[in-house]
Amino acid sequence: MSHKSFFFIPDISGFTSFVKQVEIEHSQHIISELLELIIDSNELDLSVAEVEGDAIFFYHANRIHDSIEILSQVEKTYIAFHEHLKQYETQRICPCGACSSAVNLSLKFIADSGESQMITVKGKEKPFGESVIRVHRLLKNSISQKEYLLFTGDLVGSEKTPIEPRQWPGRICGKDEYQDLGEITYKSIPLSFLQEKVTYPPQPKAQQLTAKPLTHTIEIQANKYEVFEWLTNMDKRDLWNKDVTYFKYQKGIVNRSGYQHVCVIGNQTIGFETVTHDFGEGKLVYGEKTTEIPIFKEASSYFILEEVDEVTTIKVEFHYQEKPVLGFLFKRILFKKIFTGLKKNLKNLKYLIEIG
Repeated sequence: MSHKSFFFIPDISGFTSFVKQVEIEHSQHIISELLELIIDSNELDLSVAEVEGDAIFFYHANRIHDSIEILSQVEKTYIAFHEHLKQYETQRICPCGACSSAVNLSLKFIADSGESQMITVKGKEKPFGESVIRVHRLLKNSISQKEYLLFTGDLVGSEKTPIEPRQWPGRICGKDEYQDLGEITYKSIPLSFLQEKVTYPPQPKAQQLTAKPLTHTIEIQANKYEVFEWLTNMDKRDLWNKDVTYFKYQKGIVNRSGYQHVCVIGNQTIGFETVTHDFGEGKLVYGEKTTEIPIFKEASSYFILEEVDEVTTIKVEFHYQEKPVLGFLFKRILFKKIFTGLKKNLKNLKYLIEIG
């Protein structure tokens, strides 16, 4: 049995094809975060038919949303999307192509309505029919703007309220020819004006550094980007850090400032937060801080990477703020323990990268 349905597709674009595996993996993680954000911003209670690569295919059976509802949904999703990207750009520590270009990703929306039937595939119900084909074909169109809301004449014709409230710019008429569907007319609204409503996150505060930190240096026969990925990728951490029983962390997230993980060592747990610092031009920096070592108010380890002729030097700096009395009495014993483990783990890292 067919019925009138509403279709809504937010579609992400802007990532180029990356050659390096790390960039492919990071782009997948970033897109996954953004798709989850789009689903979470669904205030119209739309059903998810499919997650389609870089897009979400939403629908509402037996209901056509009016223009005020559609514009409200577009605005909420658009602002959440771009605020997330601004926050990611502020917090990112990874210099790869995917991470550095994520802030330039764009978002467009297709809104349409039409007759459809429901089919069930593997226990999941979703719409089926020519209208479903049409809304997907509309993703390819001749609109010149990167970010826009495209809506069809059918959708506008079913509404009692206008699709352009005063605060939204005027609609632009367009049409394209599609094989087997013929000519489809539509209207669009550029969304660049919504950038004015996107708020910028504060810059992360730089950590206080110790005047004379403890240091250790090691060289690895590899480029600094490969070494940096091994240091920052929590999925690889247990391969070279053998002092920790296991690591607890959120999977599917690219490591960035503020990212948290927990080291479980026997019955003890220590929480860490990713930090970074400016140690000079051309250096990659990864840091972890904790407030959960008893004799320190705060302790931070910074891994500072420099590369010359495919040889990466890792300089580790351990910065700390000790607690009175306890810190003075026990810090030497703890320093020896920390650096004994650090040296052993970095040797493991060197072996894995150089020999595998």
